[in-house]
Amino acid sequence: MRALKRSKSGKPEELDQFEQARSFFEANRGRLLTQYKGKYVAILDGEVVDADEDFSLLAERVFRREGVRDIFMPRVQEGPEVVNIPSPQFRRQ
Repeated sequence: MRALKRSKSGKPEELDQFEQARSFFEANRGRLLTQYKGKYVAILDGEVVDADEDFSLLAERVFRREGVRDIFMPRVQEGPEVVNIPSPQFRRQ
């Protein structure tokens, strides 16, 4: 098992990079909406490196090019994405 590289904050570097990408996304949401509304974007090093309407296609291209690692790939929309996850239903016996 490889050791995680730590940043100055003491967090793993990949976690810091992920949080920086998320902060970039929130700070630039308005600008991103004009160009990428409804698309998924891959953010690395403070910039959008790729975008697609299909998350799977985007992830495949980005991971092929950048390697498999934590990369922030949100869908660009006006508010936060709401995900409905059905809970399992149990029958009483």
